[in-house]
Amino acid sequence: DFPFSILGTTGESIYTNSGVIQGFSSNTNIKSLHVGSNVKEIATDAFQVSTISNLSFSEGITGIGVRAFYNQNGFAFDQPVEFPDSLTHIGNQSFGRNALKGGIKFGQNLKTIGTNAFVYASNLGRVDIPDSVNQASNAFAYSDITASKIGTGLSTTAIKNMFQATNSLTGIEVSEN
Repeated sequence: DFPFSILGTTGESIYTNSGVIQGFSSNTNIKSLHVGSNVKEIATDAFQVSTISNLSFSEGITGIGVRAFYNQNGFAFDQPVEFPDSLTHIGNQSFGRNALKGGIKFGQNLKTIGTNAFVYASNLGRVDIPDSVNQASNAFAYSDITASKIGTGLSTTAIKNMFQATNSLTGIEVSEN
C-alpha cells in the first residue's frame, strides 16, 4: 500500500514516503486522493481550495489538520467519505464549505471533531457520532445535516453546541450512558 496516491486530470499518480501529506493547497488538477496506511497525518491546509471529488483512506491515519480539505472550489465529494478506525482527530474547519454527496461515516476510535469541522457542509444527510467522540464544538454549524445518532462520549452542552444554526436537522437520537 503506497503512502498516498493522487489521481489528476491526466490520470497520473504521485507517490511519497512521507508520513505527513502537505503542500497541495489550491491545486485544481487533483480529482482523486487515496490516503495509504503509512500516512499518519494530513497537514493544515494540505488540500484547501482544491478540486478533489473522490477521497478514501486506509487504516493508519490518525489526524486530519485544520482546513485540510476546506472549500473544495465548488466540487463535491461524489462518494461517501469513510474515516478509518485509526483516525482520532479531525481538525477545525477541515471539511467546511464542501458538498459531501454520499455523506460521512466516522471510525469507532475518533475522539475529537474540531470546531466547525463541517461548517457549511452540504448533502450530509444522517451522521452518527461514535461513543468515542468526547469533543465536537460547533462541528456541524450551518450544515445541512438531517439527523444524527450521538454516542455516549459527549456532554449535553456539547450536543447542544454541535448543531448551531442547522436548519435541516429533523431528529437527534442520544445514546444513554
